[in-house]
Formats: sequence, structure tokens, C-alpha cells
Amino acid sequence: MYPYITFFGITIPTYGLLLTTGVVVAGAVAVRRCKRWNRSADDFFIIAACAVGLGFLFAWLLYVAVTYSPEELWNMLRSGGIGSLFNGGMVFYGGLAGGVLGALLGARLAKARLADFLNPIVPVLPLAHAFGRIGCFCAGCCYGIPTTSRLGVVYTHPAGGAPIGIPLLPVQLFEAGLNLVIFCVLLVFTRRTKSKTLVLPVYIASYGCVRFFLEFIRYDAARGALLGLSTSQWISILGVLLSAAYIAAAVIRNKRKGAEAPRA
Repeated sequence: MYPYITFFGITIPTYGLLLTTGVVVAGAVAVRRCKRWNRSADDFFIIAACAVGLGFLFAWLLYVAVTYSPEELWNMLRSGGIGSLFNGGMVFYGGLAGGVLGALLGARLAKARLADFLNPIVPVLPLAHAFGRIGCFCAGCCYGIPTTSRLGVVYTHPAGGAPIGIPLLPVQLFEAGLNLVIFCVLLVFTRRTKSKTLVLPVYIASYGCVRFFLEFIRYDAARGALLGLSTSQWISILGVLLSAAYIAAAVIRNKRKGAEAPRA
């Protein structure tokens, strides 16, 4: 594919360019949604800055955790090669966890209620993620299993470590497309729901199901493994279960409130 793009003699990594584009586009959509929901743009920028900052940090930390053993990290530290860790990738679930913590911090700094911003902001997360996955496709990371179908993509000079000359399923594009579907679903959901908080567990459950099954057709080794499942699959299972429990509890609570409401 095209791991690098050259503009006016300047070479730019395609992954970084697309990821940045995704953040900017998602941010612009979120600002517009905040205005529509009568939320403060200043508060949003504080929340978003903290969420993006901690999101990238935690995404990198989880990548390091699933890629290197403690012994490897210790040897790199002793040999002075620890700087090479900063040339590695990122893991989305780490970014999601860091983003949530950053959003909580940002809301505290802005003296705002984070729940008031969930409906405007959460739907744009899969939109930004879709751009990032297209960047993965261009870079040749997070690649799919070998295939003999017409869908196979052959890399000739990947930056992300994809095998050269072997047709691989473009699982990155599959995930990008499904993220766009989730984005559209969440847009509809937030228009119809009266809840301020349900959109987050709906998103986590939706993406968790997508990620769990797509992991079976991933081929890159740097994903961690336990009992035959990848790190992301275990996180997906936990996320889906917790989200389902939260949604079920909310439904039961609303039904009880409806039953207890006085009738005219």
C-alpha cells in the first residue's frame, strides 16, 4: 500500500496523517453536536484535550505491555535501547480506557458533568477509529490472515510488518467499515434515547462484538494471547458483559419507575 506520502518533498507516515485527520474530523463533528445539544464548546475542548492525550498514552502503554515481556523490557533498559519503544504502535482498547479517564479528568477541570457530554461525543469515537484503521491498512499493520480469495491484498513494502508477497485479508478495512456502521447506529440511538449515559455502554458492547470476531481473522502476532484468545478478545468479552449488565439494570430501573409513577 502507501505507508508514506510525500508532500512538497516532505515524507509523512500515512498512518499518522489519517489518524490525525480522524481526530480532527471527529472533533469537528463533536463540536457541532455539542452546539446542537447546548453544551459548552469550551468545556468540550478541555474534555477532548485530556481524553486524547491520555488516550494516546494508554494506547501506547498497552501496546508495550502486550508486545514485550518484562525480561525484554529490562534488557532494553539496560542496553539503552528503551527509546525504540516509542517507534512502536498503539492498542485501541488502551486508548479507550485512557480516553475515558482523560474525559473524567477534563470534566473535573472544566467543572462540568461528563454525563452531559456523552451523547454528543461518544458517537464520533468510531468515526475517528475508522480513519485510524484505514491508516493501519496503508501502513501494513493489524493485517489479516492469508487468503486465496479475490479480497486478498499483497504488501510490497509495508511499514507495519505485514508479510511481503502474501495475499492477506484487509481486516483493517472491514473494521473501518463496521466502525462507520456503529457511528451511524449511535447517531440514531442518541436522537431517540432520553438517557444521558446509555450511549457509552451501547458503543462498548457494539464494538466489543465486532472486535471479538474480527480478531479471529487477524494475523499479526503482537496482540497477546491467553487460552487461545487475544488480549483484545478478553477485553471485548469483559466490555460486552459489563455493558450488557449496565443496560439491563437501566431498563429494569426505568420499568420500575414507570410502574411506580402515579396514574391520573
